[in-house]
Amino acid sequence: MTPEDLVELELIKQLKYRYMRGLDTHDFELLRSCFTEDVTTDYDAGSTIHTGGGSFARTGRDDLIELLQNLISHTFIGNHVATHPEITLLEPGKARGIWRMEDRVHYLAENPLIANPGDSVHGNGHYYDEYVKVAGEWKIKHTGYVRIFEQIRRGDKDVLVVTPALGVKRGWV
Repeated sequence: MTPEDLVELELIKQLKYRYMRGLDTHDFELLRSCFTEDVTTDYDAGSTIHTGGGSFARTGRDDLIELLQNLISHTFIGNHVATHPEITLLEPGKARGIWRMEDRVHYLAENPLIANPGDSVHGNGHYYDEYVKVAGEWKIKHTGYVRIFEQIRRGDKDVLVVTPALGVKRGWV
């Protein structure tokens, strides 16, 4: 690995960190700047088996930003963390990454797509990303995650969802 490779890896890490900050601060222009125009997503909401289509799969930056605006409105308080990057530089201007992720989310009001007022979610899993350089700057060309577990707090009850790879457990605990 060359010193230049280490610089490229650091730039990709900074891109992912900006993406996570954009989610939590509802900064949609920052989020827009992280993606290619033809970005694809494969978000697994934790309640479906990951099959490559994801619960919230989208193609194109405009469609993705619209989805994110609907998912993370002003009544969404989130804390998203990405750690332990495994980034592979494939060729000049192309890379792939796997990140451990953890999130905690609180919904202050109903979100018709996913939540009731007062719900909270804690989960973890892994992001799978593809990156390309556009005009000398790294961008996310594909992003998606697969959850390992998701715990939903609804009122005074918890729902635990564990992905099929780890053994299916669904229901109130």
